[in-house]
Amino acid sequence: MNYIDITENKKTHSVKNRVINIINREGIQGPKGADGITPHINQDNGHWMLGDIDTQVEACGKPGATPYIDAEGYWCIDGQRLGVKATGINGADGATPYIDNTTYHWFINGEDTGVSALGLKGDSPVIKDGHWWIGDNDTGFEVGIKQEDIPQIIYCQNIYCFPTIGNTKNLYVDESKSELYRWNGSYFCRFETSYDFIDCGKANDYEISFD
Repeated sequence: MNYIDITENKKTHSVKNRVINIINREGIQGPKGADGITPHINQDNGHWMLGDIDTQVEACGKPGATPYIDAEGYWCIDGQRLGVKATGINGADGATPYIDNTTYHWFINGEDTGVSALGLKGDSPVIKDGHWWIGDNDTGFEVGIKQEDIPQIIYCQNIYCFPTIGNTKNLYVDESKSELYRWNGSYFCRFETSYDFIDCGKANDYEISFD
């Protein structure tokens, strides 16, 4: 008996060596079916209902279990250990910084941080033009004044280390920026050799007065 390959949209049958091709055709649409039943929840047992039929399927899920930590520190749910520790493993100890004896820099784990452990070198007061000078700054104090009126030089790592209230007789050095400040009775003001107060928080600059 001979067989012929099925082609698209056609069914091929072989009957007594005769090939009959049957062409598929769409049938006529049938009548509209009746409306289905809308499921609802039985208020007594919480099951889904189809009409009067109880499907035995609960409409609401069961309350979940609350995880807890067992005596050995593992998370558990419903008595089952999850194999996950509730607390992490302690980290390794951090490296202690130290000062290199050659560069005097702070080192961590053998790496040079580039940060010097030494403060900036201070300048000793000198007499010039009848005034006491510190570095390139004229303090305005005349030579020969009382010892108690000679300003003290207070070195601080930065301006945030300055005292809350300064002394108008003293000079304060911000070592991080090599800047010189004076307490004017209300706030610290940075000055340069031009004798002007700078960054005083006001629009105008003021001359330095050592009275």
